[in-house]
Formats: sequence, C-alpha cells, structure tokens
Amino acid sequence: MTRAPPTTINDATFSHLFRTSLSLRRRAPIDESSSSSVAGAIRAQRPASQTGGRVRRSVYARIGGAWVDVARLVLDRGLALWLPNPVEWAHNLEYRFVSDVSAALHRGLYDPVACGVGPDQDLPLSATVNWDADGNDERNLNGEWVEVFNGGARDLPLDGWWVRDSWLDYGARHLPGYAFPAGARIPPGGVVRVHVGCGADTPTDFHWCRRSSAFENVTHDRRQLGDGGYLFDPQGDLRAAMIYPCLAPCRDPLQGAVRISVHPSAPELIRITNVGTGLVDLRPYLLELHVLGERDHFAWSQRFGGGAQLAPGETMRISPGGRPADDTRLSRHLGRGAYVLADRGGALDLRSYADAVVDCVSWGSGRC
Repeated sequence: MTRAPPTTINDATFSHLFRTSLSLRRRAPIDESSSSSVAGAIRAQRPASQTGGRVRRSVYARIGGAWVDVARLVLDRGLALWLPNPVEWAHNLEYRFVSDVSAALHRGLYDPVACGVGPDQDLPLSATVNWDADGNDERNLNGEWVEVFNGGARDLPLDGWWVRDSWLDYGARHLPGYAFPAGARIPPGGVVRVHVGCGADTPTDFHWCRRSSAFENVTHDRRQLGDGGYLFDPQGDLRAAMIYPCLAPCRDPLQGAVRISVHPSAPELIRITNVGTGLVDLRPYLLELHVLGERDHFAWSQRFGGGAQLAPGETMRISPGGRPADDTRLSRHLGRGAYVLADRGGALDLRSYADAVVDCVSWGSGRC
C-alpha cells in the first residue's frame, strides 16, 4: 500500500523545521515582562491563569538526569495535536515546529494507519479550513468551515468519520468535534463542507451547530496563534489535516507569478494578472481586504469558484459590486456594493488558506 503523506514538505523545509525546533527548545522562552512561577517542575507565565477551573501549567519531568518538557515530549512522538494557548503562549511557536516535524515523519497520530488499515485507505483525501469568517467570527459562525476533498475515483462513505479542530470538545456519539451523519458521502473529485454554525444540511454542506467559533484566528505577534482542521476515520486514524498558519520559510508556488493591482476610487476595480510562465489556478486562494491598520484582521475574504484559471499574461477583472450571476471567466463581481475600497487607504492580498501571502497591494494610508 502506498501511504500518502499528510503534509507536503521538502528536505530543505524539514531541515529548517528540525533545526528551529531544537533552537527554540534551548531558548525555552518565557514572558519576562510578566510574573512567572516555578515550583519544582511546574512553570507558568501567569500564576493565576486557569481554564475550566484548572490551573494552566507547563510540566517538566526528570528523565535521565535532565528536566524534560512533558508536552514537548508528547508532541515529538506525535501523540497530541498542536493547541496554541492565547494566555500561556510562551511555547506556542516551539510546539508548532515540533508538531510539523512529527507530521512530516508520520509519527503517532500522523500515521494514517496507526490504528490499522482503515476504510478506503487508498483514497487521497485533503482538508481545507476557512478559519476567518467575514466580519466578527462569533456573529458569522457559518463563515467558518472545514472542507474535505476526495481525490479518488469512487465515493467515500462518511459514516463514523468526524472532523475537529485542536480543542477537545466532545459532540455526538462522544466524538471530539463533528460526527458526519449516516448516509453522508463524498463523490469522486467532490467536496463536502462542515460549517461551524447551525443550518439545514444538504448532501454537500453540513452544520456543526456550535454556539461559538471553532477555529482560532492567526496572529503574527509573540503569541503565534493558529489552529488546525483534522479528519478522522471510524478507527480513529487521522486521514487528512490542515495546520495553519504555514511556517517560515512560508512558500507558495504562485509567489512571484501573480500580481494584484487596484483602482480604489469609483468605478472600483481589482485586477489579478498572471505574470508567470505557467497556468495559474486561483481556486485554492482567498482575496482578502485588510481592516485598515490591522495585519491579522480582514473586513472580508472572497474565494474563487470554478473556472478561476489564468493563462500566462491573462488578467482577471474583479468588481466589488455588480451581480455574481453576471460573472465570466475573466470578469468577476463580488456583489458587496459599489463603494467597498476606501479612498483614504487600504490593502488587499491574495493568500492561501494556510496563510501564505502570494501578493499584496496597498494604497493611501494602508499597509501590507
């Protein structure tokens, strides 16, 4: 049986991840500006920090004459998912690098046959997370979703499968996350999408019906927040995952091949041009308008539907207003109104769902 890797990572990137994880372990960063408590083998940035009535602590064990970070040890063996903490954030980046190395080496959870050969093991599957809904995530729960793609040549029945984020939140049948209902399936070459909020299910769209957002938004500050979307089969094997954001070096095949230009005054217009030598497929990417002055917050994001491919030299013209029903391959309409791009300044970027920025354009007081 050929095992499909859960992540695409080349030798140079793996070497970088491994070296960085070691350097971060030696540095073991703790917020020196805040109070710290160290009691034997227990450490915290904030002694009063709690969750669910339990104290938050980093635990160290004496192994072979040295103090070992237990959480790092568990992640290094692939026995836990990366769960960054917005309060006790000192190890977030370190743990992320360790998790990526474990995923690349198929350790523990990241071995797709860790619990034995499961159902439809030969089907290539992938997961995509839309972690930043338009506007306030808590008021637009269905704008957050995880999408599962079946790249195989036959249907994938989803009875007994489930998706989840990094947080342990039990749902139906005491499974963490969202359990697919009986009869759910993905056709060959098709996708299903699980929205975080409530709604009427269809064969392609399902609803987790959570009361709050599931997927953490990315920050590029010292907290280094992110999250992940994970697909498990009935045996408990992790079959597809997307952990975000991507880590430096954060590379994308379209970087240098696409250019964005914008006309912010009426009539507003956005242009995306293929300046490379190969075909550009925009479907795995998002066009996002930054909140003015905010690097990690966006007023809206727009995904590309079918036919969003550009030959070398071609330009797609995108009107923020108009009717999407009038779209053609090279002319798109967002239906968001005639006045969306502030004359005084703003920034637009094209980025992958994993947060790799392909190109960004700013005007006026806006900054990329």
